[in-house]
Amino acid sequence: VSSSDVVAAIRTDTLLVSVMHANNETGALQPIDEIAVLLGDDGPFLHVDAAQTFAKVEGGYRNPRVDLVSVSGHKVFAPMGVGCLIVRSNRRRPPLMPQVVGGGQERGLRAGTVPVPLVAGFGLAAETAWKARSARRDACERIRAEAITAFQPLRPVVRLPHGGLPHILSISFPGIDSEALMVVLKDLAAVSNGSACTSTHYGPSHVLSAMDLSEEEKEGTIRVSWSHADLDVPWNAIAARISTMTD
Repeated sequence: VSSSDVVAAIRTDTLLVSVMHANNETGALQPIDEIAVLLGDDGPFLHVDAAQTFAKVEGGYRNPRVDLVSVSGHKVFAPMGVGCLIVRSNRRRPPLMPQVVGGGQERGLRAGTVPVPLVAGFGLAAETAWKARSARRDACERIRAEAITAFQPLRPVVRLPHGGLPHILSISFPGIDSEALMVVLKDLAAVSNGSACTSTHYGPSHVLSAMDLSEEEKEGTIRVSWSHADLDVPWNAIAARISTMTD
């Protein structure tokens, strides 16, 4: 997104600006610091969705102007079903209201028994991920380089946004349908032609459509992602399988 477009969309009754720190299809980072500056000290509250970026990149969500940060546990190898909302305490406190009422758990913001094993697992996973963030990022960058090298003979369209996430790759194979790619590769790797949030929607990704790509590029785009622990991805075998679709 453009920081100026975000600010231009603000009305007099706007209470909250919510921005994904990184696009989950392309890995592109959003200009959180620029948005924070343009909002000023007295502007709307600023929320950053850091599900894809927490303990992976350090900018953006750590900006002192950011009021709220949401983090998803399983993105840092915590158990499924746990996450957190970080609320800055040294600025105006956002007027949070409970969506689930009843008991006084979570300081009255979410009723229900706290899942202690999930919370403890998330805490340990977050601490571990933060300490190892540099090494994990380096590993993901090496894996990405291996993927690009393997795919290069196929002359793909590779999208590498400047400063983007090293564990997400948006890549097009013009002339090959992405749905067909997903089927052909299913015994080698799980790839997608969009985000998990839109996995039931058939048709071009709204993200790719907003990027003004050609129809051929949109139809041939897949999203590939990995973690630092994926050290033995069969990139050459994947590339060889894709090459059979171009013959």
